[in-house]
Amino acid sequence: MLNMNGEDRIYKGDEYFQKVLDEAGIDFPVNHLRPYLLGYLISPEHVMPSLPLEEILLQDTDMEIKFKNEEQAQKFYQCYFSLWNSLTTYLGGSRTPKLSDVNKNAKTNKEKIKALDTRGQEIAHFLMGSDESGARSYSLTHPTLFLGFDLLEMINDAMLEFDGDWKKQYDQEMIDTAYEALLDSDKVWANTFGNISKILNDFRLGRAEPMQEEEVLNMLDEIFEKEVQAEK
Repeated sequence: MLNMNGEDRIYKGDEYFQKVLDEAGIDFPVNHLRPYLLGYLISPEHVMPSLPLEEILLQDTDMEIKFKNEEQAQKFYQCYFSLWNSLTTYLGGSRTPKLSDVNKNAKTNKEKIKALDTRGQEIAHFLMGSDESGARSYSLTHPTLFLGFDLLEMINDAMLEFDGDWKKQYDQEMIDTAYEALLDSDKVWANTFGNISKILNDFRLGRAEPMQEEEVLNMLDEIFEKEVQAEK
């Protein structure tokens, strides 16, 4: 792999990396790769950057990516590790990585479902990375973690309900409701990621200890009970 120093540590941008991925035949778009790696980076388990490569390069499978030459491999690893390094600045919740721009003025169902699929895939890949890194296994160690991951899962399910296929017949109200949620998803993502990242980073650095599951469940029961009472 690449021994990075100097300019090699500078990320050359999504457009350049996407070209590198396309040339190498790696079917893992940058806008999916970013949140996927974030799901690994937030883990308190000190995950090595080489671990996600098993999935990205389909290592130890019949479809494993084989680079054509050393130059192609070097380009990929330079982009990959420099992207990983750039994403570490978002740990701790003080900064929030932006998701891709989506059409927030969609008029047709085709435009709405395309936007929903784009945003849904990003959140899905963040959750995937969180699962594989072990970050999500901490859900029941703090109520904010449970509620945060649960909220992202619900958003993900709602946005990917349509499988990116606008030609199928769907309930119009379902499409419109999901699209309304998308319009507010940037703010929801920023708040939720920030909260999750901060707590898990505190665990990693020893500034806080994971709570006992029973204590978390009791706190969640109290939260849900207050919500029920507020609705009456």
